[in-house]
Amino acid sequence: LKRLTKEMQEHSDRQEYESASEKRNMIKAMQALKRIYFIDKKKNYDSILSDLKKKIYLTNFPKIIEAYDISNISGQFAVASKVVFVNGVSSKIHYRKYKIKLIEGINDCGMMKEVITRRYKKILNNEENEPDLILIDGGIPQLNSVIDALRSLDVVYKADIISLAKKNELIFKFG
Repeated sequence: LKRLTKEMQEHSDRQEYESASEKRNMIKAMQALKRIYFIDKKKNYDSILSDLKKKIYLTNFPKIIEAYDISNISGQFAVASKVVFVNGVSSKIHYRKYKIKLIEGINDCGMMKEVITRRYKKILNNEENEPDLILIDGGIPQLNSVIDALRSLDVVYKADIISLAKKNELIFKFG
């Protein structure tokens, strides 16, 4: 987190706002996961992920976790960030930044729907694997936009889907 914070500040100082917002989104996603469950490095990750599965009533063992966040500057330069954890450890090779192409203005739900649609099209084409847990930054509206995206693709998805409303520290789960 310290390194990402430093990189975010450096990008901001150079007025590279998209890169700075991507770093900020990664920081937020990691902090959100830490708030769900603090991972003690001395413990076995399988045990920790099993506890997480029980505590938030997941259907699947969360081997692959994808976390998404939307970022924009006053409705412009909109991007979404995806951070990925595999077996409890961040997998930076799977991180992705999505430039929002279809939605204009401030519309987090529409942007989230666009990103999840693009992501699941790759899964449907067998280009990428489906995660076990999708973590969304936002509340019920953002969660519903993800569900709408998956339904519009007629996807039979296996992933658990939760959203984190950070303002009140609430977790919402679909299903």
